[in-house]
Amino acid sequence: MMLGVIVTVPGLSHFFGSRSLGPAGWTIALTSAAESAVLPTVATDVTRRLGPGNVALRKGRVHLQVM
Repeated sequence: MMLGVIVTVPGLSHFFGSRSLGPAGWTIALTSAAESAVLPTVATDVTRRLGPGNVALRKGRVHLQVM
């Protein structure tokens, strides 16, 4: 919450050496935060639906085996 205030208020953001975020900046930040929270859940669900024969886990990454 406090970080949101700091980057939104023009005087405070300039004091801390950054520019205040406008609507486009907030859209980018909130969209990427939401995607980083939702994408792992979706990827896990997709790999479970495909079954163990179609998915290989290597070093924490999902690799689909296409036949």
